[in-house]
Amino acid sequence: YALLSLGEQQVFNRLSIFQGGWTMGAAEAVIAEPDAPQGFVLETIARLVERSMVVVEPGATTRYRLLETLRQYAAERLVETGEQAWLAARHARHFHDLVVAAELDLRGHGQRDALRRLRQEQPNVRAALTWLTGPDGDVDQALEMAGSLGLFWHLGRHLEGREVLQRLLDLGGSEQARAHALQAVSIVERPRGCLVHPSPLCAETAQESLVMFDAKGDASRAALSKVLLAVEGVTGA
Repeated sequence: YALLSLGEQQVFNRLSIFQGGWTMGAAEAVIAEPDAPQGFVLETIARLVERSMVVVEPGATTRYRLLETLRQYAAERLVETGEQAWLAARHARHFHDLVVAAELDLRGHGQRDALRRLRQEQPNVRAALTWLTGPDGDVDQALEMAGSLGLFWHLGRHLEGREVLQRLLDLGGSEQARAHALQAVSIVERPRGCLVHPSPLCAETAQESLVMFDAKGDASRAALSKVLLAVEGVTGA
């Protein structure tokens, strides 16, 4: 570490904000200064790879990570620099935007890629949700993230989804953000792979979200809430 340039030390410290690894695109979005030269982050990470301080994980999308002992060391240095808080905010915003953008893909032809991407980024998503519900966070953004993760949790992480949604809904938030999270409850509370499973709780939360979406003029999300209400009729009751 002592042999690194100041710029390399700064990038190394900032990379500790990621949990479970990162893509180059995420690194450039989160840790780069607005006035940094083009390619600065890419070139600096490449030099850290050469020094065996960053590990490369080849795949459909190349990922990078720090060994946990190095990540902890870098995290301590990051706190010392006073950059941890604003960097955590940028990290949370990036993964909020990634999750919200993946929501429609989860319901369409892009589902497989969206599931793969979200599975890879689960440690970062969890870290973002934790920061957003902290003293300097934004409960509405956390609720929006959780709302967008409804189908993702339904397809394999029911218990986590239920726990997170309940915890976030207890925190308050705006009607629009709460409507999004309530819609996710209506999805997560159904058995895996069976979105047409009737349930009084699912119907109740779908109806609550529908009223809120209608009031805000959000026709797209209101339409999904209507579908989640309509499945109550599949039994013929």
